[in-house]
Amino acid sequence: MPSALILLAAALGLPLAIAGGIVLLEQLTKRPEWGAGMVMALVVIVAGLGNVIPPIDTGSVVIIYSDITSVLLIGAATMRLLRRGHHSTPSRLAVPFMLLVVYAIYRGAGVGVINEAFRESRNFLAYGGAILYFSTFRLTAEQREAIGRVWLFGAIGLITITFIRWGGLVVGVPQTGIWARPQEPGSIRVIDGRNALVILQALLIIAPVWIDRRAKSWEKTTAVLCLLVVLLMQHRTVWITLLVAGLVAAARDPRLGRPLVAGFAILVLVGSFSLVQLDNSSLDETVAEDGTSAFVPRSPADSGSFEWRAQGWFYLMTHNQPPPAHELLYGRPFGEGYTRQLSNGNFVDTVPHNFYIETYLRVGVLGVGLLFLLIFGTLFRLSRRGRYDRDGRLLTSETLYVLMLTHVVHSMAWSPDLEQGVLVGIAASVAFASRQPGLRAARGSIPPGPRAAVAPRPRQNVGQRS
Repeated sequence: MPSALILLAAALGLPLAIAGGIVLLEQLTKRPEWGAGMVMALVVIVAGLGNVIPPIDTGSVVIIYSDITSVLLIGAATMRLLRRGHHSTPSRLAVPFMLLVVYAIYRGAGVGVINEAFRESRNFLAYGGAILYFSTFRLTAEQREAIGRVWLFGAIGLITITFIRWGGLVVGVPQTGIWARPQEPGSIRVIDGRNALVILQALLIIAPVWIDRRAKSWEKTTAVLCLLVVLLMQHRTVWITLLVAGLVAAARDPRLGRPLVAGFAILVLVGSFSLVQLDNSSLDETVAEDGTSAFVPRSPADSGSFEWRAQGWFYLMTHNQPPPAHELLYGRPFGEGYTRQLSNGNFVDTVPHNFYIETYLRVGVLGVGLLFLLIFGTLFRLSRRGRYDRDGRLLTSETLYVLMLTHVVHSMAWSPDLEQGVLVGIAASVAFASRQPGLRAARGSIPPGPRAAVAPRPRQNVGQRS
C-alpha cells in the first residue's frame, strides 16, 4: 500500500512539476530579475541549509539543487538565443565557452568517469550558464534597480545566517545541521568566502548611493552590517578584494576617499588583531618536551602557503613536460581530478585555488581566451561608460566596474559560482549595450575637455556698442 501511494504521488506530482518548470522557464525568458532572485534565494538556502538538504542520487550522477537552477538558466538562455534579436557580443563569447565546457564533460564521460566529470564541471556550468543567460538581455534601468535590490536582500539573508551562527557559537550550540560551519570548529568564519564576497559586493553597491545621498535608511543599515561582517569574518582574500576595489573606487570618485580611509583604518586594526591571534593559516603550533608551545612558520610544502599553491600550479599545467597541442587548446577532460606532486614527493588532489588556472586546465587556451575577452572587454567598456551612465541607481556602470574588479581579484584564489555569473552577465550586458539617446544626452551635458571650457565670443558689427 505505501508503495502504491508513492507511485500515485509521483504520477500526479511529475506532470505538475513539469508544467511548473515550463511556466517558470517562460517567465525567465522575459524577466531577468526572476533569474537573479532565483539564484540569490538558492545562495541563501544553501548557506543556511546546505548541510541538511540531501542531494538527488540518480545512480550515474549526483544532482544538487543548484544544478536545477543552472539547467533552468541555460534553458532560458537557449530559448532567447533561438529567438530573433537576443544575440549580443557577450553571448557570442559565452556560447563557444559553454561548448568547450560541454566538450570537456563529454571527453570525461567517455572514459567512464561520468559522475566525477559532472561534479568537477558543476561550477563551470553554473557560472557560464548565468553569464550566458543575463548576456542575452538588454537591461532597462528598472530591471537593473530590481536586480540590485535582489542582491541586497540576498546579502541580508547571509548576514542573518551569520549572526544566528555567531549566537550559537557564543552559547555553545552543537555544531551540526544548520549550525555547522564550513570552516574549522569554533571558527568565527561561519559562512564561506564566496558568501562573504556577496556581502562585500552588497556594501560596494550601497556605498556610492550613500555618498550621493540617495540611499534609503534600510540600505544604510545594511551597508553598516555588511562592513561589520566582512571585517569580523576574517576571510583574508575578501579583505584584499575590498582593498583593491576601494582604492580603485576612490581613484575614480574622489568623494569616496574619506569614507574609504576610515574603512581601511578599521580594516588594518581588525587585521592586526587577527594576526596577533596567530591562526593556523601561516603558523603551526609545536609542543616541546617540557609542555611549552610555540608558533613556527609553515614550510613551503604545507597547504596554507603560496609556495605550496605555486608548485601545484606548475605541475598541473605541465605535468613536468610540454602539453600536447590538443590539450593546450582544449584542456584536459573533466573528471581527471587535480592530483599533483609537490617538491617533497607528496601527492594532493584539491582544486588549484585559482580559477584562471582551473579554466586553462579544463577548456585550454581557447577557453581562457574567450573568458578574458569577455571579462576584460567588459571592464574596458564599463570604465568608459561609468562617467556618463547613471541608470539603475544601484547598478550604474561605475558600480558594476568596481564589482567586476572584486570578481577578478577574488577569482585568483577561489572558483566563482552562480551568483558571480549573474554579476558578470549583468555587467557584460550593460557594458556592450548600444548607446542610447539618454547616454548621448548625458555625454553632451559634461564638458569633454579643456577646449570646451571657454566659449567663443559672438562677433559684433563695426561701430556697434557692446
